[in-house]
Amino acid sequence: EVADTITNASFSGNSSGTQIVIRNAVFGCAPGTCGASHYAINMLAGNFIVESFHIEQHQNAIHVAPTSASQLSSIRNGTLTSGCVNGITLQSTNPNNTVLVENIESSCSTATVLNGHSAGSNVTGHILAQRVFNP
Repeated sequence: EVADTITNASFSGNSSGTQIVIRNAVFGCAPGTCGASHYAINMLAGNFIVESFHIEQHQNAIHVAPTSASQLSSIRNGTLTSGCVNGITLQSTNPNNTVLVENIESSCSTATVLNGHSAGSNVTGHILAQRVFNP
Protein backbone atom coordinates (compact mmCIF):
# COMPACT_ATOMS: atom_id res chain seq x y z
CA GLU A 1 0.00 0.00 0.00
CA VAL A 2 1.06 3.57 -0.63
CA ALA A 3 0.10 6.88 0.91
CA ASP A 4 -3.33 7.21 -0.71
CA THR A 5 -4.45 3.79 0.58
CA ILE A 6 -4.49 1.81 -2.64
CA THR A 7 -5.94 -1.63 -1.98
CA ASN A 8 -6.48 -4.61 -4.20
CA ALA A 9 -5.16 -3.15 -7.45
CA SER A 10 -5.75 -5.46 -10.41
CA PHE A 11 -2.06 -5.11 -11.30
CA SER A 12 0.70 -3.60 -9.17
CA GLY A 13 4.24 -3.13 -10.48
CA ASN A 14 7.13 -2.34 -8.15
CA SER A 15 10.54 -3.18 -9.60
CA SER A 16 12.76 -0.14 -10.10
CA GLY A 17 15.27 -1.56 -12.57
CA THR A 18 12.78 -3.42 -14.74
CA GLN A 19 10.79 -2.68 -17.87
CA ILE A 20 7.18 -3.64 -17.15
CA VAL A 21 4.92 -4.08 -20.18
CA ILE A 22 1.14 -4.28 -20.02
CA ARG A 23 -0.25 -4.72 -23.52
CA ASN A 24 -3.65 -5.75 -24.89
CA ALA A 25 -5.25 -5.89 -21.45
CA VAL A 26 -8.82 -5.40 -20.25
CA PHE A 27 -9.58 -4.42 -16.64
CA GLY A 28 -13.06 -4.18 -15.20
CA CYS A 29 -15.45 -5.23 -12.51
CA ALA A 30 -19.16 -5.20 -11.81
CA PRO A 31 -20.58 -1.67 -11.49
CA GLY A 32 -20.21 -0.29 -7.98
CA THR A 33 -17.74 -2.93 -6.78
CA CYS A 34 -14.49 -1.10 -7.63
CA GLY A 35 -14.16 1.56 -4.95
CA ALA A 36 -12.01 4.67 -5.28
CA SER A 37 -8.98 2.85 -3.85
CA HIS A 38 -9.13 -0.13 -6.25
CA TYR A 39 -6.98 0.98 -9.18
CA ALA A 40 -6.79 -1.21 -12.26
CA ILE A 41 -3.04 -0.51 -12.59
CA ASN A 42 -0.79 0.62 -9.75
CA MET A 43 2.57 1.81 -11.12
CA LEU A 44 4.93 2.12 -8.13
CA ALA A 45 8.44 1.67 -9.54
CA GLY A 46 9.85 0.61 -12.89
CA ASN A 47 9.84 1.63 -16.54
CA PHE A 48 6.22 1.08 -17.60
CA ILE A 49 4.73 0.60 -21.04
CA VAL A 50 0.95 0.43 -20.84
CA GLU A 51 -0.46 0.04 -24.33
CA SER A 52 -3.69 -1.03 -26.06
CA PHE A 53 -5.85 -1.32 -22.96
CA HIS A 54 -9.47 -0.95 -21.88
CA ILE A 55 -10.46 -0.07 -18.31
CA GLU A 56 -14.03 0.24 -17.07
CA GLN A 57 -15.86 0.53 -13.74
CA HIS A 58 -12.67 1.58 -11.91
CA GLN A 59 -13.34 5.02 -10.38
CA ASN A 60 -9.59 5.64 -10.52
CA ALA A 61 -7.99 3.62 -13.30
CA ILE A 62 -4.20 4.10 -13.34
CA HIS A 63 -2.01 5.27 -10.45
CA VAL A 64 1.46 6.59 -11.40
CA ALA A 65 3.83 6.94 -8.42
CA PRO A 66 7.51 6.29 -9.38
CA THR A 67 9.87 8.77 -7.70
CA SER A 68 13.03 8.39 -9.80
CA ALA A 69 13.81 10.45 -12.90
CA SER A 70 15.19 7.26 -14.48
CA GLN A 71 11.81 5.47 -14.26
CA LEU A 72 9.84 6.36 -17.37
CA SER A 73 6.18 5.62 -18.13
CA SER A 74 4.37 5.46 -21.47
CA ILE A 75 0.56 5.16 -21.38
CA ARG A 76 -1.00 4.99 -24.85
CA ASN A 77 -3.76 3.66 -27.08
CA GLY A 78 -6.36 3.00 -24.43
CA THR A 79 -9.94 3.57 -23.34
CA LEU A 80 -11.13 4.71 -19.91
CA THR A 81 -14.91 4.27 -19.74
CA SER A 82 -18.00 3.49 -17.64
CA GLY A 83 -17.66 4.55 -14.03
CA CYS A 84 -14.32 6.33 -14.42
CA VAL A 85 -13.83 9.44 -12.27
CA ASN A 86 -10.06 9.99 -12.69
CA GLY A 87 -8.32 8.05 -15.43
CA ILE A 88 -4.61 8.52 -14.76
CA THR A 89 -3.50 9.88 -11.39
CA LEU A 90 -0.01 11.42 -11.27
CA GLN A 91 1.34 11.73 -7.75
CA SER A 92 3.23 14.89 -6.70
CA THR A 93 6.35 12.72 -6.30
CA ASN A 94 6.57 11.93 -10.04
CA PRO A 95 9.63 13.68 -11.48
CA ASN A 96 9.01 16.02 -14.42
CA ASN A 97 9.24 14.64 -17.95
CA THR A 98 8.84 10.98 -16.96
CA VAL A 99 5.23 10.29 -18.01
CA LEU A 100 4.06 10.27 -21.65
CA VAL A 101 0.35 9.91 -22.45
CA GLU A 102 -1.02 9.50 -25.99
CA ASN A 103 -4.22 8.47 -27.79
CA ILE A 104 -6.53 7.95 -24.81
CA GLU A 105 -10.30 7.84 -25.23
CA SER A 106 -11.85 8.97 -21.97
CA SER A 107 -15.30 9.32 -20.49
CA CYS A 108 -13.94 10.01 -16.99
CA SER A 109 -16.23 12.41 -15.13
CA THR A 110 -13.55 14.55 -13.43
CA ALA A 111 -10.20 14.17 -15.23
CA THR A 112 -8.51 12.02 -17.82
CA VAL A 113 -5.25 12.94 -16.06
CA LEU A 114 -5.44 14.07 -12.45
CA ASN A 115 -2.12 15.90 -12.14
CA GLY A 116 -0.84 15.89 -8.56
CA HIS A 117 2.12 18.18 -9.26
CA SER A 118 1.85 21.45 -7.36
CA ALA A 119 2.20 23.51 -10.58
CA GLY A 120 0.38 21.00 -12.79
CA SER A 121 -3.09 21.15 -14.25
CA ASN A 122 -5.58 18.40 -14.89
CA VAL A 123 -6.48 17.21 -18.38
CA THR A 124 -10.08 16.40 -19.33
CA GLY A 125 -11.54 14.69 -22.37
CA HIS A 126 -9.73 12.63 -24.99
CA ILE A 127 -5.97 12.90 -25.44
CA LEU A 128 -4.83 12.45 -29.04
CA ALA A 129 -1.35 13.94 -29.41
CA GLN A 130 1.59 12.91 -27.25
CA ARG A 131 1.72 14.77 -23.99
CA VAL A 132 4.62 14.70 -21.54
CA PHE A 133 3.86 15.94 -18.04
CA ASN A 134 6.19 18.69 -16.81
CA PRO A 135 4.74 19.01 -14.25
